[in-house]
Amino acid sequence: MDIGQMVGEFSARVDVFATEWEHLLDSARAAVGEGSGGDSERPGKRSSKRTPSWKFRGPALKALLNRGGSASHSDIISDLKDSMASGLTETDQAVITARGIPLWHDAVHRVYRQCQREGWIEKRRDDVWKLTAKGGSSLANE
Repeated sequence: MDIGQMVGEFSARVDVFATEWEHLLDSARAAVGEGSGGDSERPGKRSSKRTPSWKFRGPALKALLNRGGSASHSDIISDLKDSMASGLTETDQAVITARGIPLWHDAVHRVYRQCQREGWIEKRRDDVWKLTAKGGSSLANE
């Protein structure tokens, strides 16, 4: 019973912290002229921030599943270009001059390596994505 009460109290403190954090963010946004809604108050406006790599993981694994569980890296890039086009920021689309590819392609390659480490795709050296049973079950849990 004591543990339940402690969990309840902790949860209440987390809620207070989350509210304080939102107020802090709103104040910071107002100070830089963004307003409290961020990008959501400007429909169609893309953020100049880079999309975190983890946001590509689910769509990449779903694209892999849609291709029967095996696909080349370029096939995954092509599928993500279609499915995530509206969510890619200007920074994501900026080209890495040394390599001649958009930044978001680099993020997808990081996801490829992460998925290999997690055991969601087979470890290969040929940039082929091959879904494992563990990867399939991770998709089922999303």
